[in-house]
Amino acid sequence: MVTRWNGGTRRWAVLAAAVVLALTAAACGGGGQDDEAGTFGQEGDTGGGGSSGGDGVELTILDHQEPRTKLLRELLPEFEKEMADQGKDISVELVEGPAPDDQFQTKATLDFNSGNAADVTSAGYP
Repeated sequence: MVTRWNGGTRRWAVLAAAVVLALTAAACGGGGQDDEAGTFGQEGDTGGGGSSGGDGVELTILDHQEPRTKLLRELLPEFEKEMADQGKDISVELVEGPAPDDQFQTKATLDFNSGNAADVTSAGYP
C-alpha cells in the first residue's frame, strides 16, 4: 500500500514532530537551577543526550521504520531552522536503528538499560 502525504496530513505530521521536539527540548533545558542533583536519585546523572546551559540543546531521535525516518530526514532541518528563527539553539540527530521490529526493540532496551538511550524513540512495547 502506498501512502501519500497530502497537505493536511503533512501539516499534522510537522506539527506533531515539532511539539514532541519542543517539549523534549523544554524538558532538557534545566529550568535555570544550579544544583547538581540528577534524575532517578543519582547525583550528576541527568539522563538523555541534551546539553545544558547556554550551549543549546542537542537531541537524538532513534527510529527504524522507513516511512518515519524518511519524513524525519525531511522535517528535522525545517524544525531546526524554525527553532533558530525563534532564537532557540536546538540540533537534532536522527539515529536510524535496525529495521526489523524485534531487533529495534532489543537495541532500544539495551540502550535504555545502559543509560545511552535516545531522547526520543518510537519503541512500541506491549
